[in-house]
Amino acid sequence: IREDYARALLAAGREDDALALSAGSPVPGLARIEAWICQQRGHLREAVAAYARVLTAEPQDAASWNNLGNIHASFGRFDAAIAAFEHAITHMPDEPGMYLNLADVLRRADIGHARLKVARDAAVIAPDNRAVQTELAMALAHNEELDEAIAVLEAAVVKWPEFGESHIELGRLYEATNR
Repeated sequence: IREDYARALLAAGREDDALALSAGSPVPGLARIEAWICQQRGHLREAVAAYARVLTAEPQDAASWNNLGNIHASFGRFDAAIAAFEHAITHMPDEPGMYLNLADVLRRADIGHARLKVARDAAVIAPDNRAVQTELAMALAHNEELDEAIAVLEAAVVKWPEFGESHIELGRLYEATNR
C-alpha cells in the first residue's frame, strides 16, 4: 500500500512527499521510487545506494541496472557502467536502448571492438531502429570499416529520409573517403 501511495504522490507531482515516504526503504518498489527521484534531482550517490537496495532484492530488474549504468557513466566509472549495462541486457535482451547505452560507454572508454560487437548485436534485435543503425555505422567507421559504415548509412537515409543524424554522419564519411 505504501508503494501505491508513493506512486500516487509521484503522479500528483508531490516528489518531496514520495521521497519522504520511500527514503531508506528496503522494499524494492519504494527503493526504486527513491532512486528515480534522487537520480532526477542529480543526487547520484543517494540514487546509487537506493538502486543497490533494489538490486539486492531483485537482481533481475533490468531498468534499475540500466539506470545504475547511466549513473556510473556520468561519474566516468566506465567499468562499473559496462557491468551494469551488461546485467541490464542479460535481463532484458530485446531492449535496444540498453545496447545503445552500453555502446556509448564503450565509445567513451575507447573500447571500439567491443562497441562494434554491441552495435552489431543491437542491429540484430532491432534492425528497424534508426538510432541503432546509426550507432552501428559509427562503430564500423571507428573500426575503419568505412565501406560497410557507408552502406549502413545509405540504407538508413533511404529508409528514414527525415532522420538528420544519418545524413550528417553519411556526409562526414563521404568527405573522409573523398566520395
